[in-house]
Amino acid sequence: MVESFEGNKAETKTMLPVIRSFMAAHQLPDVTVVADAGMISDANQNAIHDAGLSFLFGTRITEMPYAIKKWREKRPGEDNPDGHVFTQPWPATQTQKAAGRRDKIIYYQ
Repeated sequence: MVESFEGNKAETKTMLPVIRSFMAAHQLPDVTVVADAGMISDANQNAIHDAGLSFLFGTRITEMPYAIKKWREKRPGEDNPDGHVFTQPWPATQTQKAAGRRDKIIYYQ
């Protein structure tokens, strides 16, 4: 499936309509959006999340995540084992759930 837009239209305005069009064409109730940091802006992340879609994003991390910081505090000077995956749950509050936000789990490797 291919969609085209005006050359001056930012991907923040096209990504979600393309995903919705694809889902409608194939009668899919959900898809998992997979994108790397070069393709997924903050606006696209928020739009995909707000749409209730499943997603897997590779993003730039500007500061050490909490889960990794805690691991390092318990093991100063120790190297992370190859393939180690850190899991950081991010549950939605009741207010956020009422607004449609789902629980998140962030994985760092």
